[in-house]
Amino acid sequence: MYRSMRWYLTAVMCLGIMVSADNGPAFGQEPEKGQEEAGVPDAADVAALGDSLSVVLHLLREKSIGLDVEAAKAAIEDALIKSADPHAVIISSDEAAGFSGATAALSESRDADMHIEMLASGSVYVKPGGLFKETGTEVMRRLIEHSGDDVSSCILDLRESGGEDLDSVCELASLFLAGEQSLFFVSDCMDGKPRLFKSVRTGAAGHMTPVVVLIGSNTSGVSELLAGVLKGLPGVLVAGSSTRGDARLRELVPLDSKRHVYIGTRLLVPVGHGSYDGRGVKPDIEVDPDCGSSDATESGEVEESSVILKNDLLLRRASDIVQGLKALGSDVVSVHREGPNEEETGH
Repeated sequence: MYRSMRWYLTAVMCLGIMVSADNGPAFGQEPEKGQEEAGVPDAADVAALGDSLSVVLHLLREKSIGLDVEAAKAAIEDALIKSADPHAVIISSDEAAGFSGATAALSESRDADMHIEMLASGSVYVKPGGLFKETGTEVMRRLIEHSGDDVSSCILDLRESGGEDLDSVCELASLFLAGEQSLFFVSDCMDGKPRLFKSVRTGAAGHMTPVVVLIGSNTSGVSELLAGVLKGLPGVLVAGSSTRGDARLRELVPLDSKRHVYIGTRLLVPVGHGSYDGRGVKPDIEVDPDCGSSDATESGEVEESSVILKNDLLLRRASDIVQGLKALGSDVVSVHREGPNEEETGH
């Protein structure tokens, strides 16, 4: 029984080698030219893990301690998967069958959460409610409708925002950029080839700056990527608290005939900043999350016409910051941000 457990671990690790071969840049690293393969289990890793398991199995056998083989197999699978992706989950095939439908329903419900409002200060408040398919296009369409309102600044609210649409990231980031710029890399675990995403033409009259981006611990998915892309751009200031720190795109992969694993297969890396995986995007201005919403009014003028401003203390502060930046000139928040090396990306 104990010998079969070691062979089981070896088989699992060998499968990992075949699936992950030529993995390219390791999770948490920005792609670099000539980077050596990292993070992919090789024969030495299999042997080392097998040896470690042998020590434990020998102890159990020596002390005549019983072992539930099926439970041990499940624990090994879970440990290996979680070591590769802490947020990965194993679900049944029945659950997997309804997974796509649930994701689509979530996308539709998030569309209803989108909110765009012109503030009396001349700034536009944009809350996408999550970045799903066509979100970026819809936000741009609504903003173009306000193009006659002399919109020159923006508050982008990414709190409680997730999503998985990379095109929407490019479209929304482009609203705050002048000209084509490199935005982020996507590293695929299967082929190891990093793909560089760039800004796009938005159809807007010009780019909006200054912009204050609001983030929090529930900023996740590609909304977290968008925050990382925008941070450090000229005229952009990020306020709130650190984001979730999960820089991976996931997909359902069959584990066996009865189970699937929802696991990260692609890593997202903003250009010039490196990965935020495991640590989150840090705000330029740290604000206590508990002050995010309040019915109380502070001293000073509050825009009575805006319910969202009246009831959201962090948003009111962001509005004040935007007005101050407009008075000083948006370049006052410009932070040095390194561009990509085209030779490194292969583009």
